Amino acid sequence: MRHSPTLALALALVLAVGLSACAGDAPPAGTVSTPGAESPTPTPVPTTVRSAIRGSALEDLDVAVGSTVAWQNQDEGIRTIGTITSTGEAVESGEIAPGDTYEHRFREPGVWDLVVDGGTEIWTITVR
Repeated sequence: MRHSPTLALALALVLAVGLSACAGDAPPAGTVSTPGAESPTPTPVPTTVRSAIRGSALEDLDVAVGSTVAWQNQDEGIRTIGTITSTGEAVESGEIAPGDTYEHRFREPGVWDLVVDGGTEIWTITVR
C-alpha cells in the first residue's frame, strides 16, 4: 500500500507541533521545580580581604563569615586596631609596625566598630 506525500507531510507536521508543545518550559531532567518559589540567595564565600592602614584611616568592609581581614600598616608610625563595640570576638591588634600586617578571622555574623590608635573615627566591619 502506497501513502501519498501529502499524508506523510501532514503526519510529520502533526508530530513536530505535538513535540514542540511538550517541550515548553520544563526543568531539565533530574531537577525539581516548585512553582512560585524564589531562587535561594547564594551563600557568601569566605575569603581574605586586604586593607591598608594610612594614618588613622581604615575602610568600612562587608565580608562573609569565615573571612580573614588583613590590615597592612602603610604608615611611618606604629599603629593599633581595636574594637569599640562588636557582636562577637573583639579585634585587638596590639602594635603593628610599619610594613607589617595584622590579620583577624571573623567566625560569626555581626557588626564590629573599630578604631585606629584609640581614635575617634569609627570604621565598621559587617560580617554576613
